[in-house]
Amino acid sequence: MSTIRYFAYGSNMLTGWLQSRCKSARPTGVASLAGFRLAFNKRSKDGSGKAMLTASNDSEACVYGVLYDIDGVEIDALDQAEGRGKGYDRVEDFDVCVDGKAVRVTTYMADTTAIDVTLKP
Repeated sequence: MSTIRYFAYGSNMLTGWLQSRCKSARPTGVASLAGFRLAFNKRSKDGSGKAMLTASNDSEACVYGVLYDIDGVEIDALDQAEGRGKGYDRVEDFDVCVDGKAVRVTTYMADTTAIDVTLKP
């Protein structure tokens, strides 16, 4: 199976944390995502707000994250760790910016049914 280029934000930017979920995860650089901001209002099992990307009208809005290459055989493990189908959806055709160029990545976005704006991180 192929390698997945994964855009991590929030706690998955910590390499050790991501590797505890996907052993093959190797950081390859930093990417930015213009027109988005980081929010912490995705409902979690523990009652806290987890990180999520949200579109922003602010012309200066930008989220930075870490790019990882992950062996494709670990996609199910990543889905499970990220809560795919339980508040997060996998997005496979997402573009981020690396050194001024668009790079297609996989990332996770919060499902609108799992958002609670009153939550705290």
